[in-house]
Amino acid sequence: MAHLRSTSFACAFSAIVALSATLASAARPILVSPDSLGTSLVAGQSAQGTLTITNLGPSDLNWTARLEPRVPGPLVETPSPRIMWERSHQQNGTTDWSSMVAQLEGAGATVTENFEPITPALLENFDIIWTINSWVAWSQPERDALGSWVFSGGGLVFEGNANAAVIGFNTVLSTVGAGIQYSTADGVTGVTTDIVAHPTTAGVDELNLGSDSGATLNMVTGPAAPLVRDSAGNVMIATSEVGSGRVIAMTVKALLNDNLFTSDNLQYGVQLFQWLGGSQWASVSPSSGTVPPSLSQDVAVSFTWSALDPGIYDAFLWFESSPPLADSVAVPLHLELISSPDIDVDAEQIVFALAEGDFPQADSILVRNVGTEPLTVDSILVEDLGPATPYALSATQLFLPPEATGTIVLTFAPPAPGHYPATLRIHSDDPDEPLVSVPIDGQVVVTTSVRTDLGARSIVSLDSPRPNPFAKTTTARFQLPRAAAVAITVHDASGRLIRKLAGDSYAPGSHMVEWDGRDESGVFVSSGVYFFRLSTGPDVRTVKAVRVVD
Repeated sequence: MAHLRSTSFACAFSAIVALSATLASAARPILVSPDSLGTSLVAGQSAQGTLTITNLGPSDLNWTARLEPRVPGPLVETPSPRIMWERSHQQNGTTDWSSMVAQLEGAGATVTENFEPITPALLENFDIIWTINSWVAWSQPERDALGSWVFSGGGLVFEGNANAAVIGFNTVLSTVGAGIQYSTADGVTGVTTDIVAHPTTAGVDELNLGSDSGATLNMVTGPAAPLVRDSAGNVMIATSEVGSGRVIAMTVKALLNDNLFTSDNLQYGVQLFQWLGGSQWASVSPSSGTVPPSLSQDVAVSFTWSALDPGIYDAFLWFESSPPLADSVAVPLHLELISSPDIDVDAEQIVFALAEGDFPQADSILVRNVGTEPLTVDSILVEDLGPATPYALSATQLFLPPEATGTIVLTFAPPAPGHYPATLRIHSDDPDEPLVSVPIDGQVVVTTSVRTDLGARSIVSLDSPRPNPFAKTTTARFQLPRAAAVAITVHDASGRLIRKLAGDSYAPGSHMVEWDGRDESGVFVSSGVYFFRLSTGPDVRTVKAVRVVD
């Protein structure tokens, strides 16, 4: 965890700090302290600080917080996003938006037309949903799925102005909690220069609102903020941040082919999707609240590395009280990201549970460098807790460029049945995590009888699932020496129950159980390490499965 510091930045932020002091000295109802926050992080680090909001006024203070990047210096950086072009509610195809689609795909994004109902499992495959006028209502389960998905980091963009469509848009925006609502009142078409500073509008001087402006945004409240107004002052484009997710609502088809190559529409479109698909390096929790007179409330400000390049990033965290903008305080935020390696090991625990004669057995451990500099693993060793050394390693050192993955094969070959606890220790030049320790539990049970004609073993056993790693399904075989009630469950690396696969009586012999990578609610789990656990009476067996999702 990095250390936060409270500091003033004489050059970059002197004006805004002076503004904060002026507002406070003029007996404004809102005071925020300290007047700035900053920190330095290396890859994989995070940090958290606290700001205190004090109500200096005679009545309840209703406040909201919003982040505003200081230009230059983006608040976000975008990997190649997976974009859903939503068509399950009778929206148009991509033909009239082909230029924007081509621009995005040329930059590495994928744009996929979807005709299926919106479900949590479907949403796992996308980072951004792009939807034009929709003619079929969004069901409550679809809206609930979208709300959870946006809150967890999804990006949602509405582009349209048909009366029937904006009613549906409003139901989704309400469920998501975006603070934005459409009106069917007409806006003013043509070019506008009434544009608010934002990552999506950086360097954008004017936007062509087109010739079809059949709607406006009549409600834009916290956590939302207006981005673009027409010449009459109507809000035509607004943005909102809900949880870790982001929403853009447009009452005009600003990304239509006919409008894209006039004014700065193309630049705005590219930056819009960069922002929607990006990761935020600073966040505040809670983002709104009420403080009684003469009292204070603490809010947490979190800094994370996210998907940024090393460098210096600055932003303003605005605290605004009712009425909006009449009373507001800006707190400068400063982040320095230092280039470094960052180790990630896919194993929380390594378990060998074998019958006599089944060894040697091997297991693979993946080591990744998710940092921005090469990673040197200078020592890989197994520390045994006994005189025997039943473990062998395929490698004792690794060198991994950024984003590279190395494999360590650990072989278990005990000299005799017994219990062989140990620890795998991986030393590297990761400045934040120089030592990774993985517990090893190796057990071999003595066999007291030979195999039956059915091939059953004299002890309960559970084989490693195949394929492993797997993407869609994997199958594990288990053997019973006698009829028994068997429970087989899947757990994540922290031990949390993911799925119950079996809970029934089985005859002696060999059996198979399959897992399709879903949890108890039917949602696909993410890539990672999972454990099959078989229990029957006093016998418990555990094996590892690795799910890899493209």
